[in-house]
Amino acid sequence: MYLHDDELVKVVEASLENKIDKNIGSISYDLTVDRIILLDGSDKQVTNHELEPGETVFIASKELLTVPDDCMCFVTLRNSCIRMGLDFESPIYQPGHKTYVYVRIRNISSDSITISAGDAVVSLLFYKLDSESKRRYTGKFQNQFDYKNVNDYRSTKLPELRKAEQKLEETENVEKTIYSNVIAIMTIFIGIFSLMNLNINLMKNDLDLKYLLVYNFITLTGISMLVTLISMMSKTRKSRSLVLGCVTAGLFIVTVLFYSIKV
Repeated sequence: MYLHDDELVKVVEASLENKIDKNIGSISYDLTVDRIILLDGSDKQVTNHELEPGETVFIASKELLTVPDDCMCFVTLRNSCIRMGLDFESPIYQPGHKTYVYVRIRNISSDSITISAGDAVVSLLFYKLDSESKRRYTGKFQNQFDYKNVNDYRSTKLPELRKAEQKLEETENVEKTIYSNVIAIMTIFIGIFSLMNLNINLMKNDLDLKYLLVYNFITLTGISMLVTLISMMSKTRKSRSLVLGCVTAGLFIVTVLFYSIKV
């Protein structure tokens, strides 16, 4: 159950350092903003900040929380701040966790909202467990007395994010394959028409069969080489590029052989 009234007063006195008596309500304690941490890459800490629409910051509490072994704590946004247009994210605080409370605050309104040290933006609720927990919190954010590493999640990717990135990569690969195939097909069609036109002109000139074949193989070698380069530049499957490269080499060898034949 959630603690309230006299039970809440007792646990607040035992669990919160730097508490302010007037902040104790009937079912929650209003945490006091000690500083605002800007998320602009500098992690600059200020005592007053005008939060622009869409902007996000961290706020740190003045109170130092030590969660009792028979309780867990939840953070909730105060009603007045909800009406202003603030939104928040905060973890659950487990038995034995000792830390200042850090909360991510975001302005989802269309107006600027000023946050200052001494403001009460969020409230802390204590939930009484059936018995004391045998496992006290020992995670990486135990004894979190400053902002260091609080926002260090750049190397952590959630499964949903991995899945989204994988889908995006797959889509990009499909697009590259489509573009590569379209360009290759266009190149082949252009080559075929060029080859037909070349043969028509050569046949009009009564050219020897040897040179007719040589010109044809030279054209085919050029087309194959161009398609191979397109495949390599578009980074399609290596096996395809390898096959095209072998075909090009084979055509080149056949061309040289035909040219070396004495008629």
